[in-house]
Amino acid sequence: MTESEHSESGTVRRSMRIAAVGDLHVTKDSVGLLRPYFAQLDGRADALLLCGDLTDYGLPEEAVILAKELGGVKIPILAVLAITTSNRAIRRRSRRSSAPPASSARR
Repeated sequence: MTESEHSESGTVRRSMRIAAVGDLHVTKDSVGLLRPYFAQLDGRADALLLCGDLTDYGLPEEAVILAKELGGVKIPILAVLAITTSNRAIRRRSRRSSAPPASSARR
């Protein structure tokens, strides 16, 4: 937390600096692009809020890249996923689970 103020009633009020970014749409081509921006947060924000479509297609590979880009962030991170990202991942998983196993496919 940053600054503290004492109110007339004697209670302490504290302020928090929140950095927020949304709709990053990380792809396989995003390696190294976001790291310099996240590095600027040190000493400037108390928490990072990630909102919206964090990855472009909801692919695990994109999530790994995002995690690496965030690797140097030393403050707490809160992420709120967009419904489109969540829906893409759900549809992809359901297609995989409804497909017949490779061993039972016709030849």
